[in-house]
Amino acid sequence: MSPLPVQQNMNLPQSLWHTSGKTVVQLELHGTTWQGTISSLTEKKLAVSVEGFIPITISQSVNFTLSTGQTFLEIRGKVSSVTVEKKAEDRGVSHFGHMMVQISWSHLDEFTSFQLQAFLGRKEWKRGVEHIALTFIADQAGDRLCDLSPSTPTLFKDHADLPELAKAAQPKLISTPFHCLNDSGKTIVGYFDHQEHAQAQAPVVVLAPGYGETKREYITLAYYLASNGFNVLRYDHTDHVGESDGGHEQTSLSKMKQDMDTMLDFAKQNWSHSQVALVATSLAGRVALKVLSKDRQVDQLILISGIVDVRATLIAVHQEDLIGDYLDGTGRGVTNVLGFNVDGNTFLKDTVEGQYSELAMTIEDARNLTTPVVWFLAEQDAWVEQKSHKQVIEAFPSRQCRSFVIPEGLHRLQESPRKARTVYRQIVFACQEQLSWHQETDGLMEPSRKDIGQQNRIERGRNQTRRFQHQADHVDFWNNYLSNFHYIANSHDYMAALDHIYHLLGTVSPGDRLLDAGCGNGHFGSFLFAKEWMKRQQTKNQHDEPIHYVGVDFVEAALKEANTQLNQVLKRASQGPSACTNPSNILMPNFYRLDLNKPLPFRDESFDRIMSNLVIGYLRDPAASIRELLRVLAPGGKLVLTNLKPCSDLTQIYRNFVDGTIADTAIQEAREVLNNSSHIRQGESEGAFQFYSQEEFHQVLQSCGADNPRVFPTFGNQAFIGVVEKPALPEKEAHAVPWTLESLVAHEQLKILEFSLCMSSRFRLPS
Repeated sequence: MSPLPVQQNMNLPQSLWHTSGKTVVQLELHGTTWQGTISSLTEKKLAVSVEGFIPITISQSVNFTLSTGQTFLEIRGKVSSVTVEKKAEDRGVSHFGHMMVQISWSHLDEFTSFQLQAFLGRKEWKRGVEHIALTFIADQAGDRLCDLSPSTPTLFKDHADLPELAKAAQPKLISTPFHCLNDSGKTIVGYFDHQEHAQAQAPVVVLAPGYGETKREYITLAYYLASNGFNVLRYDHTDHVGESDGGHEQTSLSKMKQDMDTMLDFAKQNWSHSQVALVATSLAGRVALKVLSKDRQVDQLILISGIVDVRATLIAVHQEDLIGDYLDGTGRGVTNVLGFNVDGNTFLKDTVEGQYSELAMTIEDARNLTTPVVWFLAEQDAWVEQKSHKQVIEAFPSRQCRSFVIPEGLHRLQESPRKARTVYRQIVFACQEQLSWHQETDGLMEPSRKDIGQQNRIERGRNQTRRFQHQADHVDFWNNYLSNFHYIANSHDYMAALDHIYHLLGTVSPGDRLLDAGCGNGHFGSFLFAKEWMKRQQTKNQHDEPIHYVGVDFVEAALKEANTQLNQVLKRASQGPSACTNPSNILMPNFYRLDLNKPLPFRDESFDRIMSNLVIGYLRDPAASIRELLRVLAPGGKLVLTNLKPCSDLTQIYRNFVDGTIADTAIQEAREVLNNSSHIRQGESEGAFQFYSQEEFHQVLQSCGADNPRVFPTFGNQAFIGVVEKPALPEKEAHAVPWTLESLVAHEQLKILEFSLCMSSRFRLPS
């Protein structure tokens, strides 16, 4: 990808730049600091070059502060573009490049604008600046919605704009499993959520999960509604993820429609005197519009991030026209569609013939709707264009639709629990208002988070038995997944996550012992070496003791790949123009085959630094594994862990990668990883994998004995990174335990390690 063009600002005096040629700026984000240089500064925007990678996202808010002896400036802006430039081989080691970050100023008030103009025109820049920094800010919208229905949009902020929260005791909720058959004879599995003393005439709310989602992901919304007196039905689609009959590869929108019709019939048969509302998310929203455009009637439809132009969504996500290819006769077998593997021919044929594919078809369905609609739109929905939503909303009969925008919201609402809870409160309010249903208790009743967590564990336990029954299945899956994972080293989102880990680990001193728990193909080991190599060249230090790096994983092929990859990096370093620094004096690596689901065969306090990247969520008992890592962490050491966030959108990582490359082989490999990632999303939906929200991650780390853990977003905002610092002992001798394998391994577990040893690769450079 070409670097971001740097605007030449004729108003900016050359004396602004320091003698090094650029003004140094500190970039502060997620618990650490990167260093960059200002490339251009104007009255409208700022461009900064960052050495390495910083885990920011487009539209992220930022504060720019600058002070001199005469001026203090503070300006708010947003990230408008991020461009990654991959540098050529530098001194024999692949330097991982740099980022160009462009920030556009938000609306400046008159005084700030005057200050900035004066600042740019000043002549006495030779004295330089005293302080200059960029502080990136994530998720500042908080608990609020913007109501677009009136002529003047209204901003709903915090709880005060909704009904007052009730102070009465929370009612006891009951979740009862049920089964019913659709018209094809397949079993739909669901839950009926209600209060212990539910009223038979209470309205029924049917929750239709989005594509690739299960009923378990709607427990919180169901409990909000049930706590306020509604009877709630949530279910899994057939031929989909979850407990209902059929596998996901055979899914189609018409099958989702059949299940939705069945559930609405089920509600009417069992609650014949009750009003019925339907809540549908994502692609299920498009299906709901089709269902209700016919002769069926419900009392209210609520759409969350509803997709209205399936063809455009597929193009936005996959960067290719799947519908167009089908219409041109290009066949597809099993292929990834929106993060899940399906029979491409079946899905695309049904989407076209069922008249779901084009925006014009959705507009026609909207015109035929007589049901009142409440629509929640995500401001940063990468799957749907806002103008498409507007066209559909305008097609509804007069006054039939009320719409809200979720500021900074993403397509998957569950990615931000705070925003999700705000939407859920508004859904309860909308149902109370439209269905004229209120409990005797004044105010809106909040469900118990303890009850939600308990039900989540029950349903997760039911699903866990469906995946990876045998260890061999688990090994085969990861062996296949990692074999197609090479492209990730070219993804700037992934490299930013590695850089984030590197920064949060802090200074890794010569002689330190570092454990890479779940090293996979060894990307962090190579990244660590390159960073330390460049640092060593700058300090000209040739005699330091090496960092002792230990990579462990249970996939033998991945360990061999890690071994080979790091050997190649070391070889290039030894042959480069700065080969006077011996690479083996920088990093001394060892790789071992170990299962992180079992106790680690290392002594207490064996490692100064421990990192584990995108691993813990796949372990059987993440908390037990974290406790083991803390056990082998030395006092004063740091543990850095990353884990995918719930309902993470891995297609976003794919899109960002495809946007930055033109190599067909790299794009094809990225598609293979995306195909395999569907098993991860499916495993999450079925309870085999466990990903935590930011709050949950913090709680888990605390429950494992971590003091004051910190948790931040990372990996293109699709994962969280947790940092734990183990308190140092007073006057502890540095490296009291000498670096030998025998000194780290507990004697009673030595045979276990020797048995599981894949290779002990104290790398030897080619002569």
